[in-house]
Amino acid sequence: MRALIWNIRSVNTQKAFTRLVNMHKRYQFYFVGLMEPFEDRQELEEYRKKLDMKHAVVNINGKIWAFIDELMEYTIERDEEQVLTIKVQNQGLDIEVSISLVYAKCTQSERLQLWDSLEDLSNSIRIPWLVGGD
Repeated sequence: MRALIWNIRSVNTQKAFTRLVNMHKRYQFYFVGLMEPFEDRQELEEYRKKLDMKHAVVNINGKIWAFIDELMEYTIERDEEQVLTIKVQNQGLDIEVSISLVYAKCTQSERLQLWDSLEDLSNSIRIPWLVGGD
């Protein structure tokens, strides 16, 4: 399964989204995770269309976006400020994986909740697990 996880730091600067679209055309990602899109969550659907992905998901504070190909079924396992965890399945390839996209808070004390959440997830996930972000 081809996936891209990128701390894009704004989809509107330095032609970042254009580069993403071009990479997707070349590599045909099944899953794209973006941290720090710095764009209003109401624009998510427009970006999903431009990327030509079937599904788009945003976490509760809008700082993590995920785009999922039409060949994939997905379930949101956890939606928090610092982590969005999604289980994706490709029925045709018989692949199932959990993906946690991380956008960590700046201070060590604020990150404690993230570490607790990831530890809790590690005790419950029984399939391959990809964690990416910052």
